[in-house]
Amino acid sequence: MKQLNTHFVGCEIDRNYVPTIEGSHILRLDFKSCYAYANILNELAAACHLAHGVQNETSGPFRVSVLIPQIRKKKPENHDTNLDTINFFISKLKPAGNGVIFSVFEVRMDSVITPFHLANIWPFVDKWSPKDHISVQRPEPRLHDEKLKPLIKEWVKLVDILNKSEYNIKYVDYTMPTSYVYDTVLSSRLHISYTGASYWIAGAAKVPMLAYGPMADNELLSEWGPEGDLVKLSKTNYGVTSQNHWMRSYDEEEQPVSEYKHFIYNSRRITSNTREIIDALANIQSGDRDMWFM
Repeated sequence: MKQLNTHFVGCEIDRNYVPTIEGSHILRLDFKSCYAYANILNELAAACHLAHGVQNETSGPFRVSVLIPQIRKKKPENHDTNLDTINFFISKLKPAGNGVIFSVFEVRMDSVITPFHLANIWPFVDKWSPKDHISVQRPEPRLHDEKLKPLIKEWVKLVDILNKSEYNIKYVDYTMPTSYVYDTVLSSRLHISYTGASYWIAGAAKVPMLAYGPMADNELLSEWGPEGDLVKLSKTNYGVTSQNHWMRSYDEEEQPVSEYKHFIYNSRRITSNTREIIDALANIQSGDRDMWFM
């Protein structure tokens, strides 16, 4: 076991409070879950929700041990290691409760996979601040397998639409620094992604989004107004494996909510009206959210 680093989020730096594995809440990011943005952000968000929930029953900051099996990159061409990504996301979390202290440990793990459910989002310290571009997540090479061929089929159609548009497109993927992906998504007019990777960065920051592919199957919750205008979307079960559970997030009054309100259009397929949807989502202004999220 090796303690790699410690982060004090929303509390004073006090080495007397540094977590130990035996005396803290444990997040176990195993060989399967220690790389992807979705898995990492979900676990960190769950810890923040718990820290906020017990703030009146405890004194002092909430202590969390984050366990990883080793420091490495998922693919050689990736820019960041799993530790780089974890450290970056912790540094961007909005403080919760009485503060949270995260210590990251490298530990020897067995092959047991810890079950996980992508059902938590926690806000960042940074807000959505749109500029002049649309951000688009490239599919991972590992997605080019037989079971995910439908996603690649939709990706090809999407790229064709984007290439024919006048939008300033910025593509992101895991070969880029997590910090660059984060900044690009939070400053985009619209984020487009399959239901993984930076889909979860955009979700935590409430960046307007078009999600596509086999997992983006809650289209019935995305409604269009009588004149073809995009209307407020509520009760959006945001995420890949959360079809039967509402996402846990925060509302503007900083109270935990089970109903996540977000400008998102989920579509399994890229269709003839996808360009229309892109245009509608890309023209949402950050100030409009005060009116739409009511």
